[in-house]
Amino acid sequence: MGVSCQGGRAIKIFRRKFIVITLFLILILLNLLSFYLATVVSGDARVMNYTGIVRGATQRLVKMELMGRRNDGLLAEIDEIIDELISGRGPHGLDPFDDDAFRERMGELQGQWNRLKDAIGDERRTGSFDDLFALSETFFETANSVVFLAEQLSGQRTDRILSLKVVLIAVSGILAVVFLLHTVEARRLYKRNRFLAEKAMVDQMTTLPNRWSCDLQVKKYREIARLPDLMCFVVDLNNLKSVNDTLGHEAGDRLIASFARILMEAAEPYGFVGRNGGDEFLGLFENFDREKAGRFYGELCEGVNRHNEACGNFKISFAYGAALSCEMETASIFNLMRIADQRMYADKIDAKRGNPVSVEISGSGSKADQPKENGDQKQQGGHPYPDRGPDEP
Repeated sequence: MGVSCQGGRAIKIFRRKFIVITLFLILILLNLLSFYLATVVSGDARVMNYTGIVRGATQRLVKMELMGRRNDGLLAEIDEIIDELISGRGPHGLDPFDDDAFRERMGELQGQWNRLKDAIGDERRTGSFDDLFALSETFFETANSVVFLAEQLSGQRTDRILSLKVVLIAVSGILAVVFLLHTVEARRLYKRNRFLAEKAMVDQMTTLPNRWSCDLQVKKYREIARLPDLMCFVVDLNNLKSVNDTLGHEAGDRLIASFARILMEAAEPYGFVGRNGGDEFLGLFENFDREKAGRFYGELCEGVNRHNEACGNFKISFAYGAALSCEMETASIFNLMRIADQRMYADKIDAKRGNPVSVEISGSGSKADQPKENGDQKQQGGHPYPDRGPDEP
């Protein structure tokens, strides 16, 4: 079952990564395509512009020849542009339309241009203008048709580009929706995983860290070479069994939850405290000495006393044991836990040797009378280990 869940999570993670990578690659492709489309549109504009230049420059050249003014530079420029409109090779960066009709019309235009150049040469030698004017009119009509054809082809390509842009916009919209859904799903999974992680680490009854959290804390200190003046304490409820047997497990759960709340409030300024299973609690406080340990124990007892005074029919009795690493020559987390556990059980035995806990049913609540000697001493803030040495249980 665990392997199946892990495999399912791995597949989901792979899918999320695949979606993100795919979206990223598609966005890159769209950007490259947009640059290409901009280049294509710019190239079409240049081809239309230079076909118009050929048409106008040729008329200007003929007029100058008719006026007896030679312009060999303009003639060479027209010759160069026509060649580039056909071959695509030249200094103007022209990219001719890949269209049979355009190539055929440009071939006709080049043939008429060659005849027009021959007529200009004849005019310069003989001074006769008859053929020059007629050829220029024919060339103008052909050049004009080439311009119109270029505009038509450019318009068709522009229409295709616009259609492609519509598709790109639609694809971008779909990608945006997919990305949004992916983001929402990722946030949902993140919140769910965080909730499950918190649920796995927290005891649901008391909201304290659970047994697993306690084990992780112990593991952390097990891997530390030198403990940071650590105090380890263990707490166990004395009267839980009595309450369970007399009032029921629901009342016992309330007893555990009430004590956990008091313990949480007392331990909050100092460090970690968790429910270590059943009615046992584990605390680990760093940078602690005997004075701080006594102060914490007194605050815990004061909290229990306030509860017992307010809930006289539902009193709390607990056993407590603690150990300080600063009072041990060679301290380890396991030694601290062992000594704290031994002292807690010794405290529990001392409570039993006094007046045993008796439970009286009063209405819907309960009353647990603490032992007069040991219990009263504890709840007045007595030291958790007044008669024991640092390494003694």
